[in-house]
Amino acid sequence: MAKPGPESDVQRVKRWFERLTSADKVYEQWEERFQTKRLEQYYEGFQWAGTPEEEARKKYTINLVFAGIETSKPSLLFFRPQYKVTPRPGRADDWQSTAQEQAQLCEDVLQTFVDDPKIHFATQTGQALQETFFRYGIVEVGYTADWIDNPNAGKPVLREQSTDAITGADGEPVLEPARLLKAGSESLYVKWIPAEQFRVPLKGKGVLEENDWVAYWEYHYAEDVKRNPDYETKGLKPSGLIKEKLRGEVGSLDIEQRAGMVKIWKIWDHRKKVRHVIAEGHQRFLLKDEPFQFSPFAALKLYERLNEFYPLPPVTNWISPQDEINESREQQRVHRRRFERRYTYSKGSIATDQLDKLESGGDGTYVEDLLPPTSGASPIKPIPDAPLDSAVWRDLAAGKEDFAQVSGISGDQRGVPEAQTATQANIVDTHLRIRETSARMKVADWLGQIGRLILLTVRERMSLPFWVQRSVEPTGPAAGDEVQRIIASWSEVKAEDTGEMDIEVSVDLTSLSPVSEDMQRMSWNQMLVILSNPMIAPILAGSEVLLRKTLGLYGIKTENEIRAVQEALAPIAMAQAAQLGMATGGGPGGPGGPGGPGVTATPGPPAPPAAGPRPFQPLAPPAPPLPGMMPG
Repeated sequence: MAKPGPESDVQRVKRWFERLTSADKVYEQWEERFQTKRLEQYYEGFQWAGTPEEEARKKYTINLVFAGIETSKPSLLFFRPQYKVTPRPGRADDWQSTAQEQAQLCEDVLQTFVDDPKIHFATQTGQALQETFFRYGIVEVGYTADWIDNPNAGKPVLREQSTDAITGADGEPVLEPARLLKAGSESLYVKWIPAEQFRVPLKGKGVLEENDWVAYWEYHYAEDVKRNPDYETKGLKPSGLIKEKLRGEVGSLDIEQRAGMVKIWKIWDHRKKVRHVIAEGHQRFLLKDEPFQFSPFAALKLYERLNEFYPLPPVTNWISPQDEINESREQQRVHRRRFERRYTYSKGSIATDQLDKLESGGDGTYVEDLLPPTSGASPIKPIPDAPLDSAVWRDLAAGKEDFAQVSGISGDQRGVPEAQTATQANIVDTHLRIRETSARMKVADWLGQIGRLILLTVRERMSLPFWVQRSVEPTGPAAGDEVQRIIASWSEVKAEDTGEMDIEVSVDLTSLSPVSEDMQRMSWNQMLVILSNPMIAPILAGSEVLLRKTLGLYGIKTENEIRAVQEALAPIAMAQAAQLGMATGGGPGGPGGPGGPGVTATPGPPAPPAAGPRPFQPLAPPAPPLPGMMPG
C-alpha cells in the first residue's frame, strides 16, 4: 500500500477551517447556555426581555448590574499598574554581578511602554477586564513596524570606512536585505481581543497555553490585506456580507459595514510552535508556518469551570434577583399611579356627570355625594383605595438581599451602611477584604502575564534602539535644571541590554486600587507605633523570628523591607546585649566590675545623658503593652 504523501496547502487550509467550525459551535453553545449577550444588555439597562421595546422603555428599571460592575472595577484595576521585575537565580558566577542591574533595566523598559499613551494600556486592559463580567478577557501583546524597500538590496554589506565586504561563517559575502526598518517605526501594542472572536479547540483546557491551538478572527479590507508584504494574497477576494439575500438576516447596516472586507483568521499552533493566517473564501494560506517562541495572549477569567476553557460569567447569577427587583418596583409604581384600580358605586349616590372626575381626575379629586348626610359624620370622606399586598414590599427587600449575596457587593461598598454594630461591621469588612483580595490577585497575576509578554516581545522583536525613562533620578550639574534633569532621566537602550536571564514580573497591588494603598498605609502606621514602643521594640530587636512574624502579620514580607527594619532596630539590639553583659559579666553590677562582689562602691550622682542623638527615637507616643504583656 502506497504511503500517503504530505498534505497540500489546500488540504491543510480546509482542515483548519473544519477545526474552526467545530470551535465556533462549542462557543455558540456556551454563549447560549449562559446568555452572554443578555448579560451585556442588562449592563446597558435593557432588562425587560420578551417585552416590546416601546413598552419596555416605560417600565421601571433599577440597574443594579451596572452599579455592581462599576463598584467592583475600581478595586480591581484603578489605573496603570506599577510593575516589579525580579530576577530568577541562574548561574552563580553572574547572579550577583548583573542580575539586579538587568532586572532594574527590565522594570524601567516595561514601565515605559505601559505608561506610553500611544500604547493605550489602561484602555485596552480596562475593556478586557469589563468583559470578564459577561464572558472572559483576552489581551494580545504584539509588535509592529514600518518597512521600506532597500535600494542596495542584493549588494554586499561593506565594513565601516572600508570597501571590503563582510563575510559570513561560510566565507560568502553578506548581502543587503530587500527591506529595511524605518527609523522610529518600531513599536509594541497591547490589544483587547473581544471574546466572541477568540476560539480554542473542541475540548478546550482551562490554561490557555495547554490548548493545542488558539485563534481569533478580524475583518479587514481586502486591499489592506493585499498591501501586506508578508502575505501571499494571489486570488484573494472580499468575503464580507455583500450578498443581497443576507439582508434580511443581518440587516443593511452590517452589509454596508463589511462590504469589500475579508474575514481573517490568525492561528497559533502550540504543538508545532508555528503561526498561520487564513482567509474565509480563500483556499491557500496567507501566511504559514511562521515560528514563534511564546503565545502572545493573556487570559483573565474570574470563575473557572472544571475541565473547560470557557468560564462561568459572574453576572449570570445576578439576573434572577435583578428581575425580581425590577418587577417589585414596577408593581409599586403601577399601584402608586392607580393605573388599574377599579371601584363600585351605588346607583344614585353620585351624580353621573361627577363620575368622569374619578376616572380622569388627578390626586385629590373629589365628587359630590348625593346621599343624605349621616348625623355626626365628616362632610368629606376619602374613597377607599385598593390595598397593596405587603408581600410586594417583602419581595423587594428579599430581592435586594439576594443580589447582594450573589454579587458580593454589599451596601457598605455602595456607601449604604448595613452592619448594626461595630463587631458586625468588622466581620463583614474582613470577609469583603478577603473576597476583594482574591479577585484583585487574579487581576494582578493577569497583568503580570501581560508585562512578561511585553518584555519577551521586546527581547525577541525589537531591533533598533529605543528610549527608556529610568527610575533612578540623575545627579550632577544637570540636576538643578528641570529641563536638563528630565532629559537626563531618559536613556537609549537596545533589546539585548535587557539580557537573557529568566525574570518574574509582578504588579504592586497597591497600584491597582486607592483602597489598597490606604489599607497598606494604615497597616504601616500601626507597625511604626509598635516599633516605637520602648517595651516591645527591644523584644523584636532581639529575636529575628518574632520580628519576621510580626512584620508578616502587618503585610511587610519583602526581604529588603525586613532588612531595613532590622538595621533600624540594630542599635536597640546592641544596647540590649550591652545591658545583659553588664548584668552577667564585667560591667557595672557584674563580677569584678564596680559594685560587683568584693568591691566597695561609693554611690554617686546619676550619670548625665550622653550628648548627641539617641540611637532610637520613638516615632509616636508609646503604645500600651500588647495583651498579656506586663510593663517592666
